[in-house]
Amino acid sequence: MSNQKRKIIYTDASIPENGKAKIGLYDPDKNATHTLELKEDILNSLVAERYGVLYAIIYAVKLNYSNVMILTDNKQILEDNEIFRLANFTKIAISWIPREINLVADTMSKMKPTLKEKEWYILDLFYKLHITNRESEPQEVKIEIPKPIIAEVEKKQIPNPETNKRIIGNREISILEKVIIRVQGSNGWSELGMIGKELNNLGFQYKLYSTTLGKMFEQIKQFELSTINSIKLVRIKK
Repeated sequence: MSNQKRKIIYTDASIPENGKAKIGLYDPDKNATHTLELKEDILNSLVAERYGVLYAIIYAVKLNYSNVMILTDNKQILEDNEIFRLANFTKIAISWIPREINLVADTMSKMKPTLKEKEWYILDLFYKLHITNRESEPQEVKIEIPKPIIAEVEKKQIPNPETNKRIIGNREISILEKVIIRVQGSNGWSELGMIGKELNNLGFQYKLYSTTLGKMFEQIKQFELSTINSIKLVRIKK
């Protein structure tokens, strides 16, 4: 297995009440932030998010990145067959993260554009060539997603024989949930400190934000917090 550090790219999109939609990208390894204005009249937030993820794929390929994971706070993207087909073709992973740890990309999606118009024309051409289901809701993903390489996670997840995805209940597991499962103790709880260490190893930048890791989990309904012997613990609600 390669020891190469995973490249993390954060992306988000916004549609102001008066004005053009924009996408924001954050590359923590280069400490680079980018804002691109979408020149078409895009009123569908999912379409704007698709443009954002697609631009992140182009960005990673252009810089010849490998072992890349694109992070988005839009869960619908994870159900987009065409986006995942492109991601698999370029060997790029995509995962959902809570909005609370996507604040840099979210902020950039609301800022003055930093990228030239030619970047939009390249992105729009790529979008129209590869995304055929442009306005409607994404269809259920039918492609196969590779099994996790972490044996501990593999044992604790439920295989879905139809798509080979890993699920909790009837939904796909997110990267944040994978981290919680990876450091989970025999009592079903995961230490907050161990989660933070693992997130740092993966390149998450949650320490940049005003919220603490504990407060972030408090704001997300799918997680439960507890304290035992002064140790803060987290687990996924069943």
